[in-house]
Amino acid sequence: MSSALEKAALGRDIPSLLAPGRPRLPKRRLDGTHRVVAPEETLERVRPYLPRLGITRLADITGLDTIGIPVTLAVRPNGRVLSISSGKGLTTTSALVSGLMESLELHHAEVEWSPPSLRRSYVEMRGEYVVPAKQDLPLAKAAPFPEHWPYEWTWGWDLIGQQSAALPVSMIHMGNRSTRIHDLFSFQITSNGLASGNTAAEAVTAGLLEVIERDAIACHTEAWRHGAVPPLVDLSAIEYPTVRALTARLDDADIVLLLFDCSVDTGVPVYWANIVDPHKLVPGTFSGYGAHLDPEIAMTRAITEAVQARTVTVAGSRDDIYRHREALRRAHSGSDEGWRSTAASAPSAPAPPPSHADSTFEADTETLLDRLKSAGLERAIVVDLSTQWCPATVVKVVVPGLEGYRFENYEPGHRARSFVSARGGARS
Repeated sequence: MSSALEKAALGRDIPSLLAPGRPRLPKRRLDGTHRVVAPEETLERVRPYLPRLGITRLADITGLDTIGIPVTLAVRPNGRVLSISSGKGLTTTSALVSGLMESLELHHAEVEWSPPSLRRSYVEMRGEYVVPAKQDLPLAKAAPFPEHWPYEWTWGWDLIGQQSAALPVSMIHMGNRSTRIHDLFSFQITSNGLASGNTAAEAVTAGLLEVIERDAIACHTEAWRHGAVPPLVDLSAIEYPTVRALTARLDDADIVLLLFDCSVDTGVPVYWANIVDPHKLVPGTFSGYGAHLDPEIAMTRAITEAVQARTVTVAGSRDDIYRHREALRRAHSGSDEGWRSTAASAPSAPAPPPSHADSTFEADTETLLDRLKSAGLERAIVVDLSTQWCPATVVKVVVPGLEGYRFENYEPGHRARSFVSARGGARS
């Protein structure tokens, strides 16, 4: 560490996360997820802080749809980016905690985080600090990135290199518009890699899984755009209890599920679920994604997230579903023939791999870092957004080189382009 600002930005918890001899709490293996404590305990811990987080209501909206898989909302009226967060799970309490923690994360990224920082050009930072290569930064679509422009920078801890690394503040802070304007809107600004947990290790593992998931989905989406449909899972051959229970619920509601295996060279199971109502009582195709070292949990997350997307649309409560996006979704709503032809053209997915989830989140983090290194990724940077008063750890995980989340400002990077080429597609 070469400056007092770096030391202040890093704190103590994340740099020592994988230190030998540091106590490691065992996981609780719950239906559909892993946690350090049961969701009831997390809810009890965080509920007293809802007013300070700006959360005015936790709502169970499961009954607004016909499927019956739990979906919830966390309402934060003054949210700068998003005022309604949604949650999913196999139980109502799990879904409530899911929505609550998403809202808690956004509050920290929008309001609470005020990092030590400095203004330097990219060229100056490269000369003094560890900084990701330009081609590995998540640059926004059609945005400028002059290397001599004075951007605002802060520091995180690189878990692979075990050293500090600098990142632009405007690709992490989600509520500071003045910084984004000064930084020319150069970077993709999303919640990708923003995660929370009961412990630092739980939060870091969640953040790593999210960036790995969204990289895999971005790669497969680009390939699909060029005609390469992802491998389709044979649901009749899946014996995981939670997955079978979810598919039974969908069957009872007469909802079609297409589950695609979107794993890539990171070696982590990633699944993409699409659900369609063939009767068009709720028109459109609704998608969900999931990644985990245990493929059962990855599938469960993808399916419950697809259900969440549908139920939230039925509720009409999300303020990020803009009119033009809803019109586009309905225009590509997926008829009977559409999903049937997709299922017919998709290659068959291989059998799910065995679970490589360990008994602690620290061990899972180490496994995920090894998988990233094997895929040629050199850094996994964690920025700590936590506050002393909140009984949860909040982090932003950035793995330079991975593809980002496909919002409007997403620009395919070299991994997505290479993936398309490897799948036989031509670049557009």
